[in-house]
Amino acid sequence: MFRILALLSLPMICLGQGSLNGEGLPVEKLNNEISPNELKRNASFNLDEIKVRWKKAALENCTGVPCVSFSTPGPVTSIVATVTGPTSASVSFVPPASDGGSPITGYSVTATTNSSAPAKRKSSATITVEGTSSPISVPGLTTGANYIFTVVALNAAGGSTPAITVTPVTPCTLNRPDRVGFPTLLVGSPINLGFGTTGATGIGEATGLPPGLTVNWLAGGLNFAGTPTVPGTFSFTIPLTGGCGNVNVIGNIEVVTEP
Repeated sequence: MFRILALLSLPMICLGQGSLNGEGLPVEKLNNEISPNELKRNASFNLDEIKVRWKKAALENCTGVPCVSFSTPGPVTSIVATVTGPTSASVSFVPPASDGGSPITGYSVTATTNSSAPAKRKSSATITVEGTSSPISVPGLTTGANYIFTVVALNAAGGSTPAITVTPVTPCTLNRPDRVGFPTLLVGSPINLGFGTTGATGIGEATGLPPGLTVNWLAGGLNFAGTPTVPGTFSFTIPLTGGCGNVNVIGNIEVVTEP
């Protein structure tokens, strides 16, 4: 087939001098005509010759002198995935040390479920998003599923070697207080105030509360109770536990001696 293609690319061929036309008269060979032997030589191109010609053409059309080649970028480093919500995560990384000689056009991040049961790994679900810089947000994850994340740097030559998170990440509901804010309290007057939270299942040890005031976990939220005994402005901190994320409930409580 290759030889047939080579024949088709040649100019029109007429017989050389000494041939006869339709009237039996000699036909004179023109300058742009080739003989059967020349045809045979021209139809004998091999693959190496074609490669050489293509390479020469590429060099002649290269805008740089000399022509500069490029490759895929190096891998990203220091990849870290952080939960940002019940169905999302944020993936940060350090760009490659080498762009391969061609500017990096973006990054591709793939989230893959990483089940602890080997039988389930065959049906792993993946989500892929692209971005231009770190960090890159990955939405659409499943709450409670374990994910590993892969980052690939992209340029005109293709993608880099994938960089993979070491520790699986599990999207979950973030701990956060729904509201924080106190009215002015009066020394000697008992209070009982409740505040809701999201994602938490309990609280840690509270600090900074006014003397006489305590806080407990009650019905999915914080419940402040007691009787303030000392006036002043108090700044408190209460760690939320359970769920995911590290969040403290913070606020100020002002206690006065007269209303």
